[in-house]
Amino acid sequence: ALIHFTKKYEIAKKHDSRQMIIQGLGNIALIHNIRGQYDKSLEIYKEVMATAEDIYDLNAQSQTYGNKGIIYKNIGKHTKAIKNYQKQIDIAHTMGDEFQQANAYDGMGVIYRQDGDYKKSEEFLNKAIRMSTAIDDKYGIASSHCNLSTTSFEGGNIKKAKDMLSVGLGLFNEMNN
Repeated sequence: ALIHFTKKYEIAKKHDSRQMIIQGLGNIALIHNIRGQYDKSLEIYKEVMATAEDIYDLNAQSQTYGNKGIIYKNIGKHTKAIKNYQKQIDIAHTMGDEFQQANAYDGMGVIYRQDGDYKKSEEFLNKAIRMSTAIDDKYGIASSHCNLSTTSFEGGNIKKAKDMLSVGLGLFNEMNN
């Protein structure tokens, strides 16, 4: 896949197709992220962001902040993750993109849970659930319910954990996921 995306990027660069450059680089960064090459992925996302800013592509900027937030969350740099998720939310709000906002709130909820702040985790996961529900994003609703289940369990509320897990798994079953 990396070879394919690299070729796609090279063709886009040759034709100065900035939108395709963003897509190609974004895919390359994703491959490096999956491989655990986080520094390389973050380095590539800098180029994605610069190109997205040059052409004022708010969607690409918002997605890139979200992707960087995921990486920083995965490597334990929670302050940087929160900052990137907040930037994603701010841009997505400007565009009216509730899907990206909900994803960022979910990511922030997971971080607060990992940091032991169960109240704040629940607050952000509930925001994600409300936004996902408003746009009928069943996967987002299910995922956030499962994350809220973990938060509730770790926070000592076993009944709520069971209830949230039941909702989340029920939705995943409906989607055959």
